[in-house]
Amino acid sequence: MRSRFPQTIPPNPRKRTLIFIDLANLESALRRAHQAIDWHLFRDVLAEGKEVLEAVIYAGLPPATAVFAKQRQTMEYFLRKLEFEGYLVERKIGKPIDALNFKANVDVMMAIDAMELAAIIRPDVAILVTGDGDFAPLALKLRRLGIRVEVAGIGGENLADELKSAANAVIDLAEVIRRAKLKITPTPKATPSDKPAMSTSAKVVEGKQAS
Repeated sequence: MRSRFPQTIPPNPRKRTLIFIDLANLESALRRAHQAIDWHLFRDVLAEGKEVLEAVIYAGLPPATAVFAKQRQTMEYFLRKLEFEGYLVERKIGKPIDALNFKANVDVMMAIDAMELAAIIRPDVAILVTGDGDFAPLALKLRRLGIRVEVAGIGGENLADELKSAANAVIDLAEVIRRAKLKITPTPKATPSDKPAMSTSAKVVEGKQAS
């Protein structure tokens, strides 16, 4: 016999998650690992089992000068590709250091933006993809809001001890990169039978226990 009372819908067990990525820090880890990643897969592996509300990338752009024009165009093309993958990209225009180099520090922008988004959205989890110890205060402030903070870094290489201590847990970034490795499928060579006939018509670990 069916109950006359409606069944209670179980709560969503997947943790609502925000991801904040320091692009320069992640690219440094990718260079050391000699890897290219599938960015869609990277997000899925990084937040495995969680519901990603937003994934924000903080990127420094070359100065808007003729000297850096080609470099800036290449960077903008890459960032647009990330936006097509569903990432929210925040840009900061850099300042030239000399004729060949520039500096664009996104730390302050990322910290302020992360606090604002977390206060508005109120996620269960915040994942910081950075190893910079300057983000330790951000991790502690997020935890004071009742948000679990997980830091994705490579221990001993690009993960500062103070940031590791400030987080609830550490995600092994090296393992995430390994699992999100870009798989390049070689183009098969055409065989005689594959060639079209002539025609005249046009024819995507935690390394520390929660505290």
